[in-house]
Amino acid sequence: MIHEQERAKYKRMWDQPEYRGFSPAEQIVGIAHSMFKKYGSIGTLIDFGSGTGRASWRFHDIGHEVTMVDFAPNAVEVEGIDFIDSCLWHLPSYLKAQNGFCSDVMEHIPTEMVSQTLDCIHHATTDLMLFQIALTPDSCGQLIGETLHLTLWTESQWRNELNTRWTELHTETNGYNLLYLGRSNH
Repeated sequence: MIHEQERAKYKRMWDQPEYRGFSPAEQIVGIAHSMFKKYGSIGTLIDFGSGTGRASWRFHDIGHEVTMVDFAPNAVEVEGIDFIDSCLWHLPSYLKAQNGFCSDVMEHIPTEMVSQTLDCIHHATTDLMLFQIALTPDSCGQLIGETLHLTLWTESQWRNELNTRWTELHTETNGYNLLYLGRSNH
């Protein structure tokens, strides 16, 4: 089963100290918070693919009520924030929050599971959703002999897929990453 294969891969990956060294999500919490604030939506937040939880902790510190979701519990470094051990394409139906945050995750999703993953994330969020998606191959997978960025789409491909679920409010790219903020269309 693809879910268990991916879970096992990331459990191995998070055992690598080098993989924990840099958190792209943590680097953009301030930007995400400013965007949520600009569009009038501060409140409950789900960090989809939370990894270490360092970004979740920063959101918590600035006033968000955060739930972390990841399927590799050995990644988590923070305590005191709700954590759900779940695959993103099989999220529990009860999981709900006003806003969502998903940084450096979607490119890791197997291509055949991207649509289902986005449907689950869309179902779980009622207002704003911020994605940061890498557009380039990974360099860390070589630590365990695996490829981590499984879905390498162009900015336009990602925007087309995201715009079927969210109304685009802000998009920017630097050629390496796509930053996308959308308002739920349900």
